[in-house]
Amino acid sequence: MHPGLFDYLAIAMTNRRITEYSHRVLEAACREAAEQFPVLMITGPRQVGKTSLLEHLREPERAYVTLDDMNLRLLAKTDPALFLQRFPPTAFP
Repeated sequence: MHPGLFDYLAIAMTNRRITEYSHRVLEAACREAAEQFPVLMITGPRQVGKTSLLEHLREPERAYVTLDDMNLRLLAKTDPALFLQRFPPTAFP
Protein backbone atom coordinates (compact mmCIF):
# COMPACT_ATOMS: atom_id res chain seq x y z
CA MET A 1 0.00 0.00 0.00
CA HIS A 2 1.31 3.44 -0.91
CA PRO A 3 1.62 6.03 1.85
CA GLY A 4 -1.24 8.50 2.00
CA LEU A 5 -1.32 12.20 2.75
CA PHE A 6 -1.66 11.62 6.48
CA ASP A 7 1.52 9.53 6.50
CA TYR A 8 3.42 12.67 5.47
CA LEU A 9 2.11 14.99 8.15
CA ALA A 10 4.52 15.84 10.92
CA ILE A 11 2.60 16.96 13.98
CA ALA A 12 4.29 18.87 16.78
CA MET A 13 2.92 20.47 19.92
CA THR A 14 3.98 24.09 20.30
CA ASN A 15 2.59 26.53 22.84
CA ARG A 16 -0.42 24.29 23.52
CA ARG A 17 -1.55 24.25 19.91
CA ILE A 18 -1.01 21.68 17.19
CA THR A 19 1.06 22.74 14.23
CA GLU A 20 0.93 20.49 11.19
CA TYR A 21 3.68 20.37 8.60
CA SER A 22 2.97 18.89 5.18
CA HIS A 23 6.08 17.81 3.35
CA ARG A 24 6.65 19.69 0.09
CA VAL A 25 7.79 18.37 -3.28
CA LEU A 26 10.53 21.04 -3.31
CA GLU A 27 12.26 19.79 -0.15
CA ALA A 28 14.88 17.69 -1.98
CA ALA A 29 15.65 20.48 -4.46
CA CYS A 30 16.02 22.98 -1.60
CA ARG A 31 18.39 20.67 0.28
CA GLU A 32 20.54 20.20 -2.85
CA ALA A 33 20.63 23.95 -3.53
CA ALA A 34 21.56 24.67 0.10
CA GLU A 35 24.58 22.38 -0.23
CA GLN A 36 25.79 24.21 -3.35
CA PHE A 37 24.91 27.84 -2.60
CA PRO A 38 25.35 29.99 0.53
CA VAL A 39 21.90 31.59 0.13
CA LEU A 40 18.54 30.10 -0.73
CA MET A 41 15.69 32.44 -1.61
CA ILE A 42 12.13 31.19 -1.90
CA THR A 43 9.50 33.41 -3.51
CA GLY A 44 5.87 32.83 -4.35
CA PRO A 45 2.27 33.72 -3.56
CA ARG A 46 1.08 34.36 -0.01
CA GLN A 47 0.05 31.54 2.29
CA VAL A 48 1.54 28.64 0.29
CA GLY A 49 4.06 27.48 2.92
CA LYS A 50 7.32 29.22 1.98
CA THR A 51 8.15 30.11 5.59
CA SER A 52 7.08 26.70 6.88
CA LEU A 53 9.29 25.00 4.29
CA LEU A 54 12.36 27.06 5.21
CA GLU A 55 11.80 26.70 8.95
CA HIS A 56 11.45 22.94 8.52
CA LEU A 57 14.62 22.60 6.41
CA ARG A 58 16.78 25.20 8.15
CA GLU A 59 19.95 23.85 9.70
CA PRO A 60 20.70 25.13 13.23
CA GLU A 61 23.75 27.14 12.10
CA ARG A 62 21.73 29.03 9.48
CA ALA A 63 19.71 32.12 10.29
CA TYR A 64 16.26 32.79 8.87
CA VAL A 65 16.09 36.31 7.44
CA THR A 66 12.96 37.83 5.97
CA LEU A 67 12.85 41.02 3.98
CA ASP A 68 9.30 41.62 5.24
CA ASP A 69 11.04 43.65 7.95
CA MET A 70 11.26 47.08 6.30
CA ASN A 71 14.45 48.01 8.18
CA LEU A 72 16.23 44.88 6.94
CA ARG A 73 14.91 45.44 3.42
CA LEU A 74 16.22 49.01 3.46
CA LEU A 75 19.60 47.85 4.79
CA ALA A 76 19.89 45.17 2.09
CA LYS A 77 18.98 47.70 -0.58
CA THR A 78 21.12 50.65 0.57
CA ASP A 79 24.13 48.86 2.08
CA PRO A 80 24.36 45.25 0.88
CA ALA A 81 27.89 44.85 2.28
CA LEU A 82 26.71 45.72 5.80
CA PHE A 83 23.67 43.48 5.37
CA LEU A 84 25.93 40.54 4.47
CA GLN A 85 28.23 41.32 7.42
CA ARG A 86 25.24 41.23 9.73
CA PHE A 87 23.86 38.05 8.12
CA PRO A 88 26.77 35.97 6.81
CA PRO A 89 26.22 33.62 3.85
CA THR A 90 24.97 30.85 6.14
CA ALA A 91 21.65 32.73 6.38
CA PHE A 92 18.47 31.85 4.47
CA PRO A 93 16.94 35.13 3.18
